[in-house]
Amino acid sequence: MQAEPIANYLVADSVVDWHDNAVRETASQVTTGLADDSAKARALFEWVRDTISHSHDAGREEVTCSASQVLTIGTGICYAKAHLLAALCRASGIPTGFCYQVYYEEYHVSESKIALHGLNAIYLKSLDQWIRVDPRGNKEAVNAQFDVDREQLAFPDLVFLDNRVYAAPLPQVVRELRLWPTRSELWLHLPTP
Repeated sequence: MQAEPIANYLVADSVVDWHDNAVRETASQVTTGLADDSAKARALFEWVRDTISHSHDAGREEVTCSASQVLTIGTGICYAKAHLLAALCRASGIPTGFCYQVYYEEYHVSESKIALHGLNAIYLKSLDQWIRVDPRGNKEAVNAQFDVDREQLAFPDLVFLDNRVYAAPLPQVVRELRLWPTRSELWLHLPTP
């Protein structure tokens, strides 16, 4: 995976706002008693995957973007959940970035559109390696896991946009999340490559 300087994956900004008190407190609570970066990253991944509902799966209409919004409201689509996982990991000193897969979303009987699916890459210093994880949330036919030896993503058959680990979310992802007031509207305008 192609990465930027490691310090870029620890930055706090308006989307990956790990400087927020609630984000920092959640990261601390979830990782209490865990010593190494792999155990902490696994705990944070599983917490986001299993605790924060995927808005579409849960039938919720809220659109969240920043990590603190996702945490406060308790829901988000794939991109937003990836923003929260990145913030929680960064608050724990674990460099984390973003990766994107490409898929076709069926949204009308006779049409489909190309869209992006967002997930994370986490740098584990103890193993000197990046691993990709997908905190989207499991459901029937989706079984994303944290595995340092073999990727177990939500959608293993989707191709990746590229081989990069982005330090910040793609601008088109942030723009669409901030533009649409409901998930139903956003679903018709998902970010594209």
